[in-house]
Amino acid sequence: MSFFISGIFWQIGMFPYIGHSPKIGEVVMIGEAQVEAVFSGMIGNRIIDSRSDGFLHDVYGNSELTDFEIRENNMQFTKCYLRRDDEILYDFEKSEGGVWIGRWHGKRVGEGNAKCILTEIPETFFTQQFPNKK
Repeated sequence: MSFFISGIFWQIGMFPYIGHSPKIGEVVMIGEAQVEAVFSGMIGNRIIDSRSDGFLHDVYGNSELTDFEIRENNMQFTKCYLRRDDEILYDFEKSEGGVWIGRWHGKRVGEGNAKCILTEIPETFFTQQFPNKK
């Protein structure tokens, strides 16, 4: 079974900035910000490249998916960007309405939240040929 996957991931990050203190003047301060990105791709057992379980595209680049497992109410996979060697592990629970809500974590990127939807791909998507038009 294969799926189109679309979703969003995000995390709360800390960042330094120059602020103003009434007693001291300009100082380095630490702020919080939510960083988010939309992703889309394909996942499952009928993907074009047999070495992986699928792929994702997001603002940070293209990634390959491995270790894909899906059960009635749980889904997990490992993501690795093509130009990097660190892995990011995703784990989702299925909620009402078919939305998958979960978390991700990786040594280089920390941890955060994600949610996505899956659309099952019919087998004919992979086997039907384009019509010949003149």
